[in-house]
Amino acid sequence: MIDFKSELEKYQPMMEMENIENSIHTEEFQDILDMLSYISKQNDLKSK
Repeated sequence: MIDFKSELEKYQPMMEMENIENSIHTEEFQDILDMLSYISKQNDLKSK
């Protein structure tokens, strides 16, 4: 049987939707910057 009191004590509220969206966009932006940096370095190595 489920003990609702103990389950409620474990409950942690989810991030606000706006915070989640901001964190996701920030991570995606960082990923894009990392890829561009890698490509730039590869091009520099090839041109030498």
